[in-house]
Amino acid sequence: MSIFAKIRQVYDRLCGRKEASADRMRQEHEYFSEQTDDAYDRERRIAVERDSKLLGLQTGG
Repeated sequence: MSIFAKIRQVYDRLCGRKEASADRMRQEHEYFSEQTDDAYDRERRIAVERDSKLLGLQTGG
């Protein structure tokens, strides 16, 4: 195998790792964004239920 073929092989391998790393980072960002949204919704629901109890109101849930 020529030196240029070896260099190309290494370059392709590095590019593949870089793309995989970018995909993994994108997936982690989406996952943590969803977790944040879920936590916000949960905290909001708890706050509404607490405030409703304090005000003597009934909630539908």
